[in-house]
Amino acid sequence: MALTENRLIKLSIYLTGVFALLSICFGLFTDAKAIIFDGLFSLIGMVLSIASIFALQFIRKPEDQVFPYGRAHFEPFIILIQCLVIIFLCLYSLITATLDFMHGGRIVDLDVAIGFLIFSALGSLVIWVYFKRKARKVSSEFVRIEALEWQLGAFLSVAILVGMVIAFVLDRLGFHAVVPYIDPTLVILASLIFLIEPIKTGIRNLKELLLFAPDDEVERTTKALVEEIVSSKNFLEVKSHIAKTGKYHLIEIDFLLPEGYPLRSVDELDLIRAEVYDGIKNKNNNLWLTISFTAQRKWML
Repeated sequence: MALTENRLIKLSIYLTGVFALLSICFGLFTDAKAIIFDGLFSLIGMVLSIASIFALQFIRKPEDQVFPYGRAHFEPFIILIQCLVIIFLCLYSLITATLDFMHGGRIVDLDVAIGFLIFSALGSLVIWVYFKRKARKVSSEFVRIEALEWQLGAFLSVAILVGMVIAFVLDRLGFHAVVPYIDPTLVILASLIFLIEPIKTGIRNLKELLLFAPDDEVERTTKALVEEIVSSKNFLEVKSHIAKTGKYHLIEIDFLLPEGYPLRSVDELDLIRAEVYDGIKNKNNNLWLTISFTAQRKWML
């Protein structure tokens, strides 16, 4: 799994580097800040992808004396940092584009810009679809972030292309005073739209970092399953604590048994553990599962 993730992220790095270099060069040549923003977005994405390579190598190491519970909790932290960097880039671009708009806009070489944007938009869309499918196949949050970055890049290229075509038409129709405002307007709109997904992803990973209850299928399945066991086994009560960090669900379950509960062997308890595990492993087989049994409420977590 880690090897597949590494290969996909490395491929994303190579492709991102090419697109970033081309976008920045064409943006400077045509004096189009919207295209430069596209290139900077790709460049930041490449840096984040390189960071993901090192992060994956670190996170996938087995637990040891220093990290007895493994390193999965670093995954939401690293992804949160990536989201914050993207948010910063969007805010910076929003501010600079607003200043450009207030100072009369920018003149752009539309003919060259439109030709490059057609290439950039088509290329980014194809690569986004590819990484989106791969992210589902390998079930990797890191590859999903790569797909997200290509999605944002593709939509940005399409949006800028549409804007430049509109500017081209307006220029040919004689609305020359409006044309300089198209470029900063595109950057402002793109920055505002692209803030949404990194904020949502960042909040989700912040919740994982702080061990919020995940409110997902694993949590709902686990709670329903243990309540059913309490009823069928005539236990008194059950308490469950569920959190998610990276790929892993951390689950602790405590069953309260009546005093003098008829128990022939420990194997009976292991069968209950197996029943719980079998009931939730198809939702996520990356589990840190702890199940205890007690006849005293004070030992319940």
